[in-house]
Amino acid sequence: MYKKLVSALIAATLLFVDGIVQADDKQLPEVVVTATRTETPLTEVPASVGVVTKKDFELEQAPDVADVMRKLPGVDFPGGPRSNSEIPTIRGLKGPEITLLVDGARQNDWVRGGIDTPLFIDPYFLGRAEVLRGSGSSLYGPGGIGGVMSFTTLSALDLLSPGQTFGTGVRVGGASANNAKDLNARIYGANGMFDALIAVGHHGWQHIRQGGGTYQEPNDGDSNTSLIKVGMQASSNLRFELSNTSYRSGTLEPINPLIDWTVLPHVLQLQYDNISHDQTVLKGTMTDASGSPMLIASGYRSNTEQRSDPGPGTTNFINTGTDTDGFSVQGIRSIDGGMAGVHRLTAGIDYYKDTQTAFGSGNANPNGDRAVYGVYLQDQIALWKSWQLIPGVRYDHYTNDPDTITSLAQSYAIPASSTTNQHTSPKVTLAWEPLGGLQLYASWAEAFRAPTLGEMYLSNTAASCAQIGGCFRQFAANPNLRPETDRTKEVGFNFNRDRIFTGADNMMLRVSAFDSDLSDMITSVRIAPCPLCTSPVFLRGVFQSQNLQSANRKGGEAQLDYTQGPWQATIAYGRVRVTNTTPGTTAANADIFSPPDKVTTQLTYHFARPDLTLRWNMMAVAAQDYDSTVSARRPGYTVHDVFAQWVINRYASLNFGVSNLSDRRYARYSGSTQANSYIYEAGRSIMAALSLSY
Repeated sequence: MYKKLVSALIAATLLFVDGIVQADDKQLPEVVVTATRTETPLTEVPASVGVVTKKDFELEQAPDVADVMRKLPGVDFPGGPRSNSEIPTIRGLKGPEITLLVDGARQNDWVRGGIDTPLFIDPYFLGRAEVLRGSGSSLYGPGGIGGVMSFTTLSALDLLSPGQTFGTGVRVGGASANNAKDLNARIYGANGMFDALIAVGHHGWQHIRQGGGTYQEPNDGDSNTSLIKVGMQASSNLRFELSNTSYRSGTLEPINPLIDWTVLPHVLQLQYDNISHDQTVLKGTMTDASGSPMLIASGYRSNTEQRSDPGPGTTNFINTGTDTDGFSVQGIRSIDGGMAGVHRLTAGIDYYKDTQTAFGSGNANPNGDRAVYGVYLQDQIALWKSWQLIPGVRYDHYTNDPDTITSLAQSYAIPASSTTNQHTSPKVTLAWEPLGGLQLYASWAEAFRAPTLGEMYLSNTAASCAQIGGCFRQFAANPNLRPETDRTKEVGFNFNRDRIFTGADNMMLRVSAFDSDLSDMITSVRIAPCPLCTSPVFLRGVFQSQNLQSANRKGGEAQLDYTQGPWQATIAYGRVRVTNTTPGTTAANADIFSPPDKVTTQLTYHFARPDLTLRWNMMAVAAQDYDSTVSARRPGYTVHDVFAQWVINRYASLNFGVSNLSDRRYARYSGSTQANSYIYEAGRSIMAALSLSY
């Protein structure tokens, strides 16, 4: 069906090629929403924020979001070269410790304990991505310890130029590292009060050529993706949007995609991993006379299912799924308080419920529900002419409700008692603008995240392992697991100024430093040997999620952006150090993620005639030689990429790129007890794509 729909859209595009008029690229204003849940110019946000635009995804021919997002300071996607194992991280925190949003809907599928990503989105559908580094619980609730990563899909209005009412586009591309073949198409239009977009994609891939010439295999699969978004401008100040995204993929790969099967074929089973993800979002926005949002309401439903069918030489399988239902209502109102300053009040309520299911041979994952509701209030107060005070607070109440675990190979019970808890998350920020273009700020925030069902109730007994001839590893439940809390102090400054060196340049510098104290940090600990485990020695054991009494995170980010005519340059740096500060203990067996220092550089030049854009990226990562688990340490590396985009005429453009230009052989630091064996990243890859639009 997908291939037929893609072919139809290609035909529609070529049919109109004689009258093609391409919509000009719209430069989205540098306005961010994630940091304060209100529209705020990037240069005025007193927080550590990163932005990736539609142009970035297009120019770098991103096969998945990780390749572009990891260039932001403090952000990475470790887990190896397979796209479904690239786990998003912010400031040394990952998994349920960060909040992932797509069109405002939470991505909460962490059933498999962090060996698979919960993020399934085609970059061709994206208009923008924002990252808030640092505490986000005062606005977003549980999971905001490390920050928030928010993606926004395109609408027809993002693609139509002024006066245009209809458009189509197709893109055909590929990459050599994994023999990727990509085909995307979209059709969109607007008529009066309605606008609509339909976009589809088909992607195929094979074994991955790693740096130096080895191959990561098997890795044979494909995916079909779609986005449907319909908008209705009910009145001059009221808009509704209904969107649906879909992702289907199937790949032959190891049961644990984080591990190199070519090195450990005798202990890793091959399975056909099938992923199904659907998400529907209904959103309504009411604006004031100036066009600024004053009331936003949305509801969503998300479903993710991962089915690992038996592969060659095995009969084992496991099926997992997460259904998330949620809604959010937010109001924004500005009040002139006279001598008390100008206030922008933001208040709202969020609710979501995760329903988790799992079954299969040797399954240890629990079934059950988690429900969370929260209320929040934030006040952005403009004091005098140069001061800004932003206090905020949120109250969350959550319930974990497990079921009894059953599987085809075993039947046993885990204490199925519900756990209920609540938390109040305050935050306060003070900002000062001593002169135009310079903003200094300091903030203090408390964040928390509730334990997942898997962390509390994941369990398999020695008897159950014996029934299936041994386990890859063994897990012990911990129903008494407490939520972890984080208290972060952060200082920083934003500098934005035109005409620094010439009469037509601009420089923006954003710098932040933070110090966080974590209490009851949830970490995976090896508590006993596992005689029945079939995994390599460094992966064997009985593991349990436990609370580490205290830990500390220190670090910071800096990003410099400079624009001069056709030149654009960016250099960014990120550093995080995580330390176990629990008296009398060591982190020798704990899963504490402490990523290495990273520097990224990006240089872009745009030629007016021909319409050609060139970009060079460099990422230099220091050695991670301090992890308490020696097998998790990694040497440093430097990787270069080059990209080019040639707009041939009004209706056609050609992209070309080479990633990992020097064919560097390197492995990312994962810091996980799930996979401490080296799995090398993709080597040199030549990429090309042709795009047509009407």
